[in-house]
Amino acid sequence: MKKVNPNNHDMLLPVYFRKIGEIMIVILVAALILVRSTGLAYLDKAPAFKMTTSALFIISLFFLAWSKEKEDDEQLRLFRLKAIKVTLFCCVIYFFVMSSLYTTGIYTAPQIHGMEQIIGLLLIYQLTFKLQKNVLK
Repeated sequence: MKKVNPNNHDMLLPVYFRKIGEIMIVILVAALILVRSTGLAYLDKAPAFKMTTSALFIISLFFLAWSKEKEDDEQLRLFRLKAIKVTLFCCVIYFFVMSSLYTTGIYTAPQIHGMEQIIGLLLIYQLTFKLQKNVLK
């Protein structure tokens, strides 16, 4: 059985997945703008359309978040780790606050569903990673 080296960074996707993710986001945004600006606004409310666009958006964000950089070094790996920590912290705070508000009856609006939560967490990760990469490097 092959031993897994904890210092092996092959667990990230190849660099070209970043481009695929960027292209997917541009196509999704263009499609949503087209649907809303034309007479096809009824599609935006269809459950199948919402599910498909959400799933594709999650996949594209996943490609952006977990693909290697062109020049991946130790500092970028540290930024990734810090971004994961911030995302996990935001997740814990969000669930603690929302569960407290729901159980006390203060907040009774519809809950955010799983797809939206995943999108939010991936966006938090991306923003944190990009800010660290661009500001601290």
